[in-house]
Amino acid sequence: MMKRVKLFGMDKTGVEILTIKGRRSGNPGSVPVNPLEFEGKTFPVCSRGETEWVRNLCAAGTGTLEKEGKRTVFSVTETLNAEKPPILKDYLRRWEKDAGSYFGLGAGATLEQLAEVASKHLVIEIASTNVSGDSHGH
Repeated sequence: MMKRVKLFGMDKTGVEILTIKGRRSGNPGSVPVNPLEFEGKTFPVCSRGETEWVRNLCAAGTGTLEKEGKRTVFSVTETLNAEKPPILKDYLRRWEKDAGSYFGLGAGATLEQLAEVASKHLVIEIASTNVSGDSHGH
């Protein structure tokens, strides 16, 4: 049986590191995220609402996701509120233990309940622009 490991308080299974340029400093900053694979697309869901990294990502319009030594450079496409409920439902099904409390709903939430909270949670579609096997630029 695989031992579950925590990273920044999150279950390490599925965690990727999101790196974004700061909107004021211009310096890169990184946060752990649990992107969701949904209908063949990748969606980091901003479960905690409009945090600093969310504001930085929206301002930059681009960032990188890193997992297991592979870094993906991407551009940001914001998902419309009307399109979020099925994505949020699947996200909560997958990540309820790590993120459910931020929604005030559990994995059994209805699409209607999720539509009511959708505007509080940015859902970003990752449009990959480049994948690199060397995350350290060597």
